Amino acid sequence: MNNPFATSVLMREVSRTARRWQTYGMRSAFSAALLGFMLVAIWLVVQSGQIDTGESGTLGRNLFIGISVFQVLLAVMVAPLLVARGIIEERLDDTVELLVLTRLTAAQVVGSKVMSRVLLVLMVILGALPVLALVTQLGGVSVIEVAAVSLHTVTAVLLLGCMGAFFAVFTRSPLLATFAAAVYVIPAFLVLPVVYTTFAADWYGMAHVSPLFGSLSTDWRALLPLPTLLPMIWLVFSVASDAFQLRVGGAKLRRFFEPELWRTSRFWKVVIAFCVWTVTVLPVATGLRWTLLIGGTTGWMTTGVHLGAGLGLWSWYVLMLWIVTWVYLRLAMDVVLAIDHSLSPSGGERVNRLPIRGNPVRWREMSWQSWRRVGPAFTGWGMMLLFAAQSGVWAIPGGLAGIGAVNAIVAVFLAIWLGTSVIATERDERTLEHLLATTLPTWRIVVGKVLAAGVPAFLLQLLSVPLIVFGLAYVGMFTDKSGSMLWWSLSISLWLFPFQFMMQALAMLVALRVKAPRSAFGINLGIGATLVVVPTVAVVVLRGFRWLVFPLRVWMPILWPEAAWWEIAASATGMSMLAVMLFGVLFLRFRTWGLAHG
Repeated sequence: MNNPFATSVLMREVSRTARRWQTYGMRSAFSAALLGFMLVAIWLVVQSGQIDTGESGTLGRNLFIGISVFQVLLAVMVAPLLVARGIIEERLDDTVELLVLTRLTAAQVVGSKVMSRVLLVLMVILGALPVLALVTQLGGVSVIEVAAVSLHTVTAVLLLGCMGAFFAVFTRSPLLATFAAAVYVIPAFLVLPVVYTTFAADWYGMAHVSPLFGSLSTDWRALLPLPTLLPMIWLVFSVASDAFQLRVGGAKLRRFFEPELWRTSRFWKVVIAFCVWTVTVLPVATGLRWTLLIGGTTGWMTTGVHLGAGLGLWSWYVLMLWIVTWVYLRLAMDVVLAIDHSLSPSGGERVNRLPIRGNPVRWREMSWQSWRRVGPAFTGWGMMLLFAAQSGVWAIPGGLAGIGAVNAIVAVFLAIWLGTSVIATERDERTLEHLLATTLPTWRIVVGKVLAAGVPAFLLQLLSVPLIVFGLAYVGMFTDKSGSMLWWSLSISLWLFPFQFMMQALAMLVALRVKAPRSAFGINLGIGATLVVVPTVAVVVLRGFRWLVFPLRVWMPILWPEAAWWEIAASATGMSMLAVMLFGVLFLRFRTWGLAHG
């Protein structure tokens, strides 16, 4: 059974994913995001007057590049999330043992999981082809380039999907596995291609090795990302299969660090080959490329030298990328294990227990142990803020305010995540019905949950106030609106709190009503994005129609630097009242809705 895919498992996974409403929602959202990106970009370009509408070819080419990069980024975020979720679901639902008892190998199980999710993402990508076809009508883009970009996206999906499967072995959080896989994009798709471009003396060389820049190439070399990433796909898939075999076999943690899993001997062989190639081929190939570039000679012999030197550089780059991929997997595995252990002190496995000490909700939700759930997130974000402070970004006009804006977004995201998790985790671990069966008053249970989700996010949001206020005041020093800028920044900073409380209440209500706990967070993110992105796009497109966007100004005054004080006050008051109403519904319906899906 050398086939890396098991037909039975593949058909089971395809049928399961095809029946879910999330599948149709993801297809629609993906195509809608690309279409919205294209329409907003066209509107902004035309309104700016920087390009003649007759030069549609240039506009089409620029839009094609932007949409291509946007499509690859969306795909590489979705693929590891779907694959990681499939692997984690098998582990948490205790169905992976049934697969192990069959004659299927670990590689076949993992391959079927990856392939079923890749087919799902492939259907999403095919659904986005009409959007790219609209761009071709503007000119400047050929059908072959559209096909090449789609091939780049599929290749990136395969690689990131395998990475999602690998990291899902070491954590029960799909988001953590997705983040670990997505970080790989930075060295593999951004940093190393710049190194390759420098040695190749060709700015468009990034298009030959990175799917993110594949749309820049207009010749046959646009297909090079596929053979470049195929060895990386096989490396990640083989390591993920072996790690999955150890996990389902109940192996001890030390087994995941042994040379048998990582094939250390093969790694050193590649390192030796890379060193030899660096000493012998790299100087010659780089010298030829730069000499021909400076000389500007042409002819068939020059073309042959270019091709030979390019092939030598490309093979050297593949060896380097293989080493970087191996090292990244090894280091990121340690980080994921550490974070997962801090999030789940039991080692990442399910623990069904309800601690009782006085008031169980107050003790558990506000104890020091519960803060370990957000400790790694606070530590990581604090390190990023410290790096931003040391980098001197705050000295640039608008830099400090930008840091404050990002911190405010993170605080809202944290409120949504915690508001969802305090309900979904209880339901997922089968402890919510035990809690509701006690004689504790409903208000005491809800208050404990609200404080557990609200206090960490509130503390983080407090940090945004001085960053935004002083940051925008610093910007005002370079304009004639320093006084009004200070007032507006303070008003917006205070407006963020009722907005955050409203989103937390909404997240808790959705998590309480959704039957599947693992879908609650995705639904809450979708609702939050709709409440923010839709008004933003509408304000940009309809800015000239004052009365049409008036309700949006009251809903999101943060989008309007010229918003009046009464608009900000009306918005804050309305969101505060809405938050109180949502929390009131939560108090009244907590037991009824909590037991509905018990």
